[in-house]
Amino acid sequence: MILGEWLIRMNLRRSAQFSTEPPLEFRAQIDRATFAKSLAYTRAKGKFAIWSGRFSSVCVLIFILTGILGELDRQIAALGFSPNICGVILVLTLTVITEALSAPLAFYSTFRIEAAFGFNRMTAALWFKDLVKHLILSCFLLTPVVYAVLWFMASSGAWWWLYAGAGVAAFQVFVAFIFPNVLAPIFNKFSPLEPGELKTEILQLASRANFRTSGVYVMDGSRRSAHANAYFAGLGTSKRIVLFDTLIKQLSTPEISAVLAHEIGHQKCGHIWKGLLLSALLILAGFRAMDALVSYAPMYEAFGFAGPSARAALVILIFLSAPIGYFISPLFSSISRRFEYQADRFAVGLAGGWENLAGALIALSKHSLSNLVPHPLYSFFHYSHPALAERIAAMKG
Repeated sequence: MILGEWLIRMNLRRSAQFSTEPPLEFRAQIDRATFAKSLAYTRAKGKFAIWSGRFSSVCVLIFILTGILGELDRQIAALGFSPNICGVILVLTLTVITEALSAPLAFYSTFRIEAAFGFNRMTAALWFKDLVKHLILSCFLLTPVVYAVLWFMASSGAWWWLYAGAGVAAFQVFVAFIFPNVLAPIFNKFSPLEPGELKTEILQLASRANFRTSGVYVMDGSRRSAHANAYFAGLGTSKRIVLFDTLIKQLSTPEISAVLAHEIGHQKCGHIWKGLLLSALLILAGFRAMDALVSYAPMYEAFGFAGPSARAALVILIFLSAPIGYFISPLFSSISRRFEYQADRFAVGLAGGWENLAGALIALSKHSLSNLVPHPLYSFFHYSHPALAERIAAMKG
Protein backbone atom coordinates (compact mmCIF):
# COMPACT_ATOMS: atom_id res chain seq x y z
CA MET A 1 0.00 0.00 0.00
CA ILE A 2 2.80 2.39 0.94
CA LEU A 3 4.70 1.73 -2.29
CA GLY A 4 1.56 2.10 -4.40
CA GLU A 5 0.60 5.35 -2.71
CA TRP A 6 4.11 6.74 -3.12
CA LEU A 7 4.06 5.99 -6.86
CA ILE A 8 0.65 7.61 -7.26
CA ARG A 9 1.77 10.75 -5.43
CA MET A 10 4.87 10.98 -7.62
CA ASN A 11 2.61 10.72 -10.66
CA LEU A 12 0.33 13.45 -9.33
CA ARG A 13 3.26 15.77 -8.63
CA ARG A 14 4.50 15.15 -12.15
CA SER A 15 1.13 16.12 -13.63
CA ALA A 16 1.11 19.34 -11.57
CA GLN A 17 4.22 20.47 -13.46
CA PHE A 18 2.24 20.62 -16.72
CA SER A 19 -0.79 22.60 -15.56
CA THR A 20 -0.82 25.15 -18.41
CA GLU A 21 0.52 23.84 -21.71
CA PRO A 22 0.37 20.34 -23.20
CA PRO A 23 3.71 18.79 -24.22
CA LEU A 24 5.14 20.30 -27.39
CA GLU A 25 4.62 17.16 -29.50
CA PHE A 26 0.84 17.20 -28.83
CA ARG A 27 0.02 20.92 -29.08
CA ALA A 28 -1.19 20.65 -32.68
CA GLN A 29 -3.83 18.04 -31.74
CA ILE A 30 -4.70 18.74 -28.09
CA ASP A 31 -5.74 22.17 -26.85
CA ARG A 32 -5.17 23.67 -23.42
CA ALA A 33 -8.68 22.99 -22.15
CA THR A 34 -8.58 19.30 -23.07
CA PHE A 35 -5.11 18.90 -21.58
CA ALA A 36 -6.19 20.60 -18.35
CA LYS A 37 -9.21 18.31 -18.17
CA SER A 38 -7.00 15.24 -18.66
CA LEU A 39 -4.81 16.37 -15.77
CA ALA A 40 -7.87 16.86 -13.56
CA TYR A 41 -9.06 13.37 -14.52
CA THR A 42 -5.65 11.94 -13.63
CA ARG A 43 -5.72 13.70 -10.26
CA ALA A 44 -9.26 12.50 -9.50
CA LYS A 45 -8.42 8.89 -10.33
CA GLY A 46 -5.13 9.09 -8.44
CA LYS A 47 -6.70 10.40 -5.24
CA PHE A 48 -9.42 7.76 -5.49
CA ALA A 49 -6.79 5.05 -6.01
CA ILE A 50 -5.03 6.13 -2.82
CA TRP A 51 -8.15 5.87 -0.70
CA SER A 52 -9.37 2.66 -2.32
CA GLY A 53 -5.91 1.15 -1.78
CA ARG A 54 -6.06 2.04 1.89
CA PHE A 55 -9.53 0.58 2.22
CA SER A 56 -8.51 -2.66 0.51
CA SER A 57 -5.40 -2.99 2.67
CA VAL A 58 -7.40 -2.50 5.86
CA CYS A 59 -9.89 -5.15 4.75
CA VAL A 60 -7.11 -7.64 4.04
CA LEU A 61 -5.50 -6.97 7.41
CA ILE A 62 -8.83 -7.49 9.17
CA PHE A 63 -9.28 -10.83 7.41
CA ILE A 64 -5.79 -12.00 8.35
CA LEU A 65 -5.36 -10.62 11.87
CA THR A 66 -8.81 -11.27 13.37
CA GLY A 67 -9.07 -14.97 12.56
CA ILE A 68 -12.14 -14.52 10.36
CA LEU A 69 -10.73 -16.91 7.75
CA GLY A 70 -10.34 -19.72 10.26
CA GLU A 71 -13.75 -19.14 11.78
CA LEU A 72 -15.38 -19.13 8.35
CA ASP A 73 -13.56 -22.36 7.51
CA ARG A 74 -14.80 -24.00 10.72
CA GLN A 75 -18.40 -22.93 10.10
CA ILE A 76 -18.32 -24.33 6.55
CA ALA A 77 -16.68 -27.60 7.70
CA ALA A 78 -19.51 -28.03 10.21
CA LEU A 79 -21.97 -28.33 7.32
CA GLY A 80 -20.73 -31.88 6.83
CA PHE A 81 -19.80 -31.80 3.14
CA SER A 82 -16.69 -33.44 1.69
CA PRO A 83 -13.41 -31.51 2.07
CA ASN A 84 -13.39 -30.57 -1.63
CA ILE A 85 -16.96 -29.24 -1.54
CA CYS A 86 -16.16 -27.30 1.63
CA GLY A 87 -13.19 -25.80 -0.19
CA VAL A 88 -15.38 -24.67 -3.06
CA ILE A 89 -17.89 -23.13 -0.66
CA LEU A 90 -15.09 -21.34 1.21
CA VAL A 91 -13.58 -19.80 -1.93
CA LEU A 92 -16.99 -18.79 -3.33
CA THR A 93 -17.98 -17.24 0.01
CA LEU A 94 -14.80 -15.17 0.05
CA THR A 95 -15.45 -14.18 -3.57
CA VAL A 96 -18.92 -12.88 -2.66
CA ILE A 97 -17.55 -11.01 0.38
CA THR A 98 -14.80 -9.43 -1.73
CA GLU A 99 -17.30 -8.31 -4.37
CA ALA A 100 -19.57 -6.86 -1.69
CA LEU A 101 -16.70 -4.89 -0.14
CA SER A 102 -15.43 -3.55 -3.47
CA ALA A 103 -18.89 -2.73 -4.90
CA PRO A 104 -19.23 0.69 -3.15
CA LEU A 105 -15.82 1.73 -4.47
CA ALA A 106 -16.74 0.65 -8.01
CA PHE A 107 -20.09 2.46 -7.74
CA TYR A 108 -18.39 5.68 -6.61
CA SER A 109 -15.81 5.45 -9.39
CA THR A 110 -18.51 5.00 -12.03
CA PHE A 111 -21.14 7.46 -10.85
CA ARG A 112 -18.93 10.17 -9.39
CA ILE A 113 -15.56 10.20 -11.16
CA GLU A 114 -16.50 8.79 -14.56
CA ALA A 115 -19.77 10.72 -14.60
CA ALA A 116 -18.07 13.98 -13.60
CA PHE A 117 -15.82 13.78 -16.68
CA GLY A 118 -18.60 12.77 -19.07
CA PHE A 119 -17.70 9.10 -19.51
CA ASN A 120 -20.39 7.22 -17.63
CA ARG A 121 -23.47 6.19 -19.62
CA MET A 122 -24.78 3.56 -17.20
CA THR A 123 -27.89 3.70 -15.09
CA ALA A 124 -27.77 2.41 -11.53
CA ALA A 125 -30.02 -0.49 -12.58
CA LEU A 126 -27.67 -1.54 -15.38
CA TRP A 127 -24.66 -1.22 -13.08
CA PHE A 128 -26.27 -3.46 -10.47
CA LYS A 129 -27.37 -5.94 -13.15
CA ASP A 130 -23.78 -6.15 -14.41
CA LEU A 131 -22.53 -6.67 -10.86
CA VAL A 132 -24.89 -9.60 -10.29
CA LYS A 133 -24.03 -11.14 -13.67
CA HIS A 134 -20.31 -10.79 -12.98
CA LEU A 135 -20.66 -12.39 -9.56
CA ILE A 136 -22.71 -15.32 -10.85
CA LEU A 137 -20.35 -15.87 -13.78
CA SER A 138 -17.28 -15.70 -11.51
CA CYS A 139 -18.73 -18.30 -9.16
CA PHE A 140 -19.77 -20.49 -12.09
CA LEU A 141 -16.26 -20.46 -13.57
CA LEU A 142 -14.47 -20.75 -10.23
CA THR A 143 -16.40 -23.82 -9.05
CA PRO A 144 -14.86 -26.42 -11.41
CA VAL A 145 -11.39 -24.84 -11.14
CA VAL A 146 -11.32 -24.86 -7.34
CA TYR A 147 -12.77 -28.36 -7.13
CA ALA A 148 -10.24 -29.67 -9.68
CA VAL A 149 -7.28 -28.11 -7.86
CA LEU A 150 -8.39 -29.58 -4.53
CA TRP A 151 -8.97 -32.95 -6.17
CA PHE A 152 -5.47 -32.93 -7.66
CA MET A 153 -4.01 -32.02 -4.27
CA ALA A 154 -5.75 -34.96 -2.63
CA SER A 155 -5.31 -37.55 -5.38
CA SER A 156 -2.15 -36.87 -7.41
CA GLY A 157 0.67 -37.28 -4.94
CA ALA A 158 3.86 -35.23 -5.06
CA TRP A 159 3.21 -33.97 -8.60
CA TRP A 160 -0.23 -32.54 -7.90
CA TRP A 161 1.00 -28.98 -8.52
CA LEU A 162 2.06 -29.85 -12.08
CA TYR A 163 -1.28 -31.53 -12.91
CA ALA A 164 -3.27 -28.74 -11.27
CA GLY A 165 -1.30 -26.05 -13.10
CA ALA A 166 -1.77 -27.81 -16.43
CA GLY A 167 -5.48 -28.18 -15.74
CA VAL A 168 -5.95 -24.50 -14.87
CA ALA A 169 -3.96 -23.46 -17.96
CA ALA A 170 -6.14 -25.68 -20.17
CA PHE A 171 -9.24 -24.12 -18.61
CA GLN A 172 -7.89 -20.64 -19.42
CA VAL A 173 -7.48 -21.65 -23.08
CA PHE A 174 -11.04 -23.02 -23.07
CA VAL A 175 -12.41 -19.76 -21.62
CA ALA A 176 -10.50 -17.72 -24.21
CA PHE A 177 -12.00 -19.90 -26.96
CA ILE A 178 -15.61 -19.54 -25.80
CA PHE A 179 -15.33 -15.88 -24.72
CA PRO A 180 -16.54 -14.15 -27.93
CA ASN A 181 -19.56 -16.38 -28.55
CA VAL A 182 -20.61 -17.39 -25.04
CA LEU A 183 -19.30 -15.04 -22.35
CA ALA A 184 -19.06 -11.59 -23.96
CA PRO A 185 -22.73 -11.57 -25.13
CA ILE A 186 -23.81 -11.93 -21.49
CA PHE A 187 -22.85 -8.27 -20.96
CA ASN A 188 -22.96 -6.64 -24.40
CA LYS A 189 -24.78 -6.83 -27.70
CA PHE A 190 -22.77 -7.61 -30.83
CA SER A 191 -24.03 -6.80 -34.31
CA PRO A 192 -22.31 -7.61 -37.63
CA LEU A 193 -20.69 -4.51 -39.10
CA GLU A 194 -22.86 -3.10 -41.87
CA PRO A 195 -21.48 -3.31 -45.43
CA GLY A 196 -19.68 -0.16 -46.48
CA GLU A 197 -16.32 1.53 -46.74
CA LEU A 198 -15.18 0.58 -43.23
CA LYS A 199 -16.04 -3.10 -43.54
CA THR A 200 -14.42 -3.31 -46.97
CA GLU A 201 -11.25 -1.68 -45.63
CA ILE A 202 -11.11 -4.03 -42.64
CA LEU A 203 -11.60 -7.17 -44.73
CA GLN A 204 -8.96 -6.02 -47.18
CA LEU A 205 -6.59 -5.36 -44.29
CA ALA A 206 -7.21 -8.85 -42.88
CA SER A 207 -6.66 -10.34 -46.33
CA ARG A 208 -3.32 -8.52 -46.77
CA ALA A 209 -2.21 -9.83 -43.38
CA ASN A 210 -3.44 -13.35 -44.20
CA PHE A 211 -5.57 -13.16 -41.07
CA ARG A 212 -8.66 -15.32 -40.77
CA THR A 213 -11.61 -14.13 -38.74
CA SER A 214 -15.14 -15.36 -38.15
CA GLY A 215 -16.53 -11.85 -38.65
CA VAL A 216 -16.44 -8.14 -37.87
CA TYR A 217 -18.80 -7.01 -35.10
CA VAL A 218 -19.84 -3.76 -33.45
CA MET A 219 -20.30 -3.76 -29.66
CA ASP A 220 -22.70 -1.42 -27.87
CA GLY A 221 -19.97 0.08 -25.69
CA SER A 222 -21.74 3.45 -25.59
CA ARG A 223 -24.44 1.87 -23.44
CA ARG A 224 -21.98 1.91 -20.55
CA SER A 225 -19.15 4.34 -21.31
CA ALA A 226 -17.88 6.98 -23.70
CA HIS A 227 -14.47 5.30 -23.77
CA ALA A 228 -13.58 3.61 -27.07
CA ASN A 229 -11.67 0.49 -27.99
CA ALA A 230 -11.25 -2.33 -30.49
CA TYR A 231 -10.04 -5.86 -29.98
CA PHE A 232 -9.79 -9.37 -31.31
CA ALA A 233 -11.38 -12.07 -29.21
CA GLY A 234 -11.24 -15.84 -29.32
CA LEU A 235 -8.84 -18.49 -30.48
CA GLY A 236 -8.81 -20.59 -33.63
CA THR A 237 -12.14 -20.63 -35.43
CA SER A 238 -13.79 -18.43 -32.80
CA LYS A 239 -11.64 -15.35 -33.56
CA ARG A 240 -13.65 -12.23 -34.28
CA ILE A 241 -12.92 -8.53 -34.75
CA VAL A 242 -14.84 -6.30 -32.32
CA LEU A 243 -15.24 -2.53 -32.64
CA PHE A 244 -16.81 -0.37 -29.95
CA ASP A 245 -19.53 1.79 -31.47
CA THR A 246 -17.82 4.75 -29.78
CA LEU A 247 -14.63 3.97 -31.71
CA ILE A 248 -16.45 4.22 -35.04
CA LYS A 249 -17.74 7.66 -34.06
CA GLN A 250 -14.37 8.99 -32.84
CA LEU A 251 -11.96 7.81 -35.56
CA SER A 252 -11.75 7.95 -39.34
CA THR A 253 -11.74 4.81 -41.47
CA PRO A 254 -7.94 4.88 -42.05
CA GLU A 255 -7.37 5.37 -38.30
CA ILE A 256 -9.66 2.47 -37.40
CA SER A 257 -7.86 0.35 -39.97
CA ALA A 258 -4.52 1.24 -38.36
CA VAL A 259 -5.82 0.29 -34.89
CA LEU A 260 -6.98 -3.06 -36.21
CA ALA A 261 -3.63 -3.58 -37.94
CA HIS A 262 -2.09 -3.20 -34.49
CA GLU A 263 -4.47 -5.81 -33.06
CA ILE A 264 -3.69 -8.16 -35.95
CA GLY A 265 -0.04 -7.63 -35.06
CA HIS A 266 -0.70 -9.08 -31.60
CA GLN A 267 -2.18 -12.17 -33.20
CA LYS A 268 0.51 -12.58 -35.87
CA CYS A 269 3.31 -12.12 -33.32
CA GLY A 270 1.81 -14.80 -31.09
CA HIS A 271 1.23 -12.48 -28.15
CA ILE A 272 -2.05 -14.15 -27.13
CA TRP A 273 -0.42 -17.57 -26.78
CA LYS A 274 2.69 -16.09 -25.17
CA GLY A 275 0.48 -14.35 -22.61
CA LEU A 276 -1.33 -17.60 -21.84
CA LEU A 277 2.02 -19.35 -21.48
CA LEU A 278 3.33 -16.70 -19.07
CA SER A 279 0.13 -16.99 -17.06
CA ALA A 280 0.48 -20.78 -16.93
CA LEU A 281 4.08 -20.52 -15.74
CA LEU A 282 3.06 -18.08 -13.01
CA ILE A 283 0.27 -20.41 -11.88
CA LEU A 284 2.70 -23.36 -11.83
CA ALA A 285 5.15 -21.34 -9.73
CA GLY A 286 2.37 -20.46 -7.28
CA PHE A 287 1.25 -24.06 -6.93
CA ARG A 288 4.84 -25.23 -6.53
CA ALA A 289 5.42 -22.70 -3.77
CA MET A 290 2.19 -23.81 -2.12
CA ASP A 291 3.37 -27.43 -2.31
CA ALA A 292 6.57 -26.50 -0.48
CA LEU A 293 4.58 -24.90 2.36
CA VAL A 294 1.49 -27.11 2.42
CA SER A 295 2.56 -28.95 5.60
CA TYR A 296 3.98 -25.91 7.41
CA ALA A 297 1.62 -25.51 10.37
CA PRO A 298 2.74 -21.99 11.49
CA MET A 299 1.56 -20.58 8.15
CA TYR A 300 -1.99 -21.80 8.80
CA GLU A 301 -1.92 -20.55 12.37
CA ALA A 302 -0.79 -17.12 11.18
CA PHE A 303 -3.86 -16.90 8.93
CA GLY A 304 -6.23 -18.13 11.64
CA PHE A 305 -6.80 -21.70 10.45
CA ALA A 306 -6.88 -24.61 12.94
CA GLY A 307 -4.26 -26.56 10.97
CA PRO A 308 -3.06 -27.66 7.54
CA SER A 309 -5.64 -28.47 4.88
CA ALA A 310 -5.79 -28.25 1.09
CA ARG A 311 -8.56 -25.64 1.08
CA ALA A 312 -6.79 -23.46 3.64
CA ALA A 313 -3.59 -23.63 1.58
CA LEU A 314 -5.51 -22.55 -1.53
CA VAL A 315 -7.10 -19.60 0.28
CA ILE A 316 -3.73 -18.49 1.64
CA LEU A 317 -2.27 -18.70 -1.87
CA ILE A 318 -5.11 -16.50 -3.15
CA PHE A 319 -4.40 -13.91 -0.43
CA LEU A 320 -0.65 -13.97 -1.07
CA SER A 321 -1.05 -13.70 -4.85
CA ALA A 322 -2.04 -10.02 -4.63
CA PRO A 323 1.07 -8.63 -2.86
CA ILE A 324 3.42 -11.02 -4.64
CA GLY A 325 1.78 -10.18 -7.97
CA TYR A 326 2.11 -6.48 -7.24
CA PHE A 327 5.86 -6.67 -6.76
CA ILE A 328 6.45 -8.73 -9.90
CA SER A 329 4.03 -6.65 -11.96
CA PRO A 330 6.81 -4.44 -13.43
CA LEU A 331 8.22 -7.54 -15.13
CA PHE A 332 4.92 -8.39 -16.77
CA SER A 333 4.24 -4.74 -17.58
CA SER A 334 7.57 -4.53 -19.38
CA ILE A 335 6.77 -7.68 -21.37
CA SER A 336 3.37 -6.23 -22.28
CA ARG A 337 4.95 -2.95 -23.42
CA ARG A 338 7.40 -4.90 -25.55
CA PHE A 339 4.45 -6.68 -27.17
CA GLU A 340 2.82 -3.30 -27.87
CA TYR A 341 5.94 -2.00 -29.62
CA GLN A 342 6.08 -5.17 -31.73
CA ALA A 343 2.40 -4.85 -32.69
CA ASP A 344 2.95 -1.19 -33.57
CA ARG A 345 5.83 -2.08 -35.88
CA PHE A 346 3.68 -4.72 -37.55
CA ALA A 347 0.84 -2.22 -38.01
CA VAL A 348 3.14 0.42 -39.48
CA GLY A 349 4.48 -2.10 -41.98
CA LEU A 350 1.02 -3.40 -42.88
CA ALA A 351 -0.50 0.08 -43.23
CA GLY A 352 2.51 1.50 -45.06
CA GLY A 353 3.19 4.31 -42.58
CA TRP A 354 2.89 5.47 -38.97
CA GLU A 355 0.68 8.53 -39.45
CA ASN A 356 -2.76 6.89 -39.20
CA LEU A 357 -1.88 4.79 -36.16
CA ALA A 358 -0.32 7.77 -34.39
CA GLY A 359 -3.36 9.89 -35.26
CA ALA A 360 -5.68 7.20 -33.91
CA LEU A 361 -3.78 6.88 -30.65
CA ILE A 362 -3.72 10.63 -30.12
CA ALA A 363 -7.45 10.89 -30.86
CA LEU A 364 -8.25 8.04 -28.46
CA SER A 365 -6.07 9.61 -25.76
CA LYS A 366 -7.78 12.94 -26.32
CA HIS A 367 -11.29 11.49 -26.05
CA SER A 368 -10.35 9.30 -23.07
CA LEU A 369 -8.44 12.10 -21.27
CA SER A 370 -5.41 9.83 -20.91
CA ASN A 371 -2.43 11.10 -18.95
CA LEU A 372 0.06 12.39 -21.51
CA VAL A 373 2.77 13.10 -18.92
CA PRO A 374 2.97 10.10 -16.54
CA HIS A 375 5.89 9.83 -14.16
CA PRO A 376 8.44 7.42 -15.72
CA LEU A 377 8.63 5.27 -12.59
CA TYR A 378 4.85 5.08 -12.30
CA SER A 379 4.44 4.09 -15.94
CA PHE A 380 7.30 1.58 -15.61
CA PHE A 381 5.52 -0.06 -12.70
CA HIS A 382 1.91 0.10 -13.88
CA TYR A 383 1.56 0.74 -17.61
CA SER A 384 0.86 -2.27 -19.81
CA HIS A 385 1.15 0.09 -22.82
CA PRO A 386 4.02 2.51 -23.44
CA ALA A 387 3.39 6.17 -22.70
CA LEU A 388 1.97 7.84 -25.81
CA ALA A 389 4.98 10.05 -26.55
CA GLU A 390 7.36 7.08 -26.31
CA ARG A 391 5.09 4.97 -28.46
CA ILE A 392 4.85 7.51 -31.28
CA ALA A 393 8.59 8.17 -31.15
CA ALA A 394 9.23 4.45 -31.57
CA MET A 395 6.90 4.33 -34.60
CA LYS A 396 8.74 7.18 -36.29
CA GLY A 397 12.17 5.78 -35.53
